[in-house]
Amino acid sequence: MKGRLGVSSHPETVRRYAIDLDAKRVTEAVVSQDSYEFSIVDPRVVNHPHWIGYFAGSGAKTLDSIARVDMESGAKTAYRCPA
Repeated sequence: MKGRLGVSSHPETVRRYAIDLDAKRVTEAVVSQDSYEFSIVDPRVVNHPHWIGYFAGSGAKTLDSIARVDMESGAKTAYRCPA
């Protein structure tokens, strides 16, 4: 792993899906349109509600930041690693 960006062929968005079993409906919301590398979720907490997501963020040519995204409001904070 060298932290280099790859080629993206799809829009880079963080999305939240809500599944309403009673209404048999799925809703989708775009939480962030920034470019992130997604981390692996611990299998013990898959399918549990999550309000905060942590991601590796990208700069011009490398993954150079850690981002915290509030999945409810879309609020973002990031720490950019020094060069």
